[in-house]
Amino acid sequence: MSAEAEESATARAGAREGRDPRPFWSVPADDLIARLRTTARGLATEEALRRRPGSAASHAGSARVARALRLLLAQFGSPIVATLIAAAILSIALGDVTDALIILVIVLVSGLLGFAQEWRADEAVADLLALVR
Repeated sequence: MSAEAEESATARAGAREGRDPRPFWSVPADDLIARLRTTARGLATEEALRRRPGSAASHAGSARVARALRLLLAQFGSPIVATLIAAAILSIALGDVTDALIILVIVLVSGLLGFAQEWRADEAVADLLALVR
């Protein structure tokens, strides 16, 4: 499809949706300000917060904690970890507490390292997505 045909199709789609079909950079500043329902000085803080999607800070904080908790618990959900925990329990039952503690420390350190690595990767993906949007 040629550039002109693609631009024309985009303009028709915008017109059907009730939007100004012109790209924002070709709209006069006064028209653009009216279309965005703002002023030349920008939005008031209250209005910017109202328009911001998902702006409730407490909601974002609780979602972040829940995501972190799910990610941490997922580190201990593999069959090999369950086998190691069962081995630690068996070691305690047989009276070998030292071996059980070593196994549990290894499982804990492994889980925490896996959590840290996945958390950083998740944050990097979120940052990249924010750049793309």
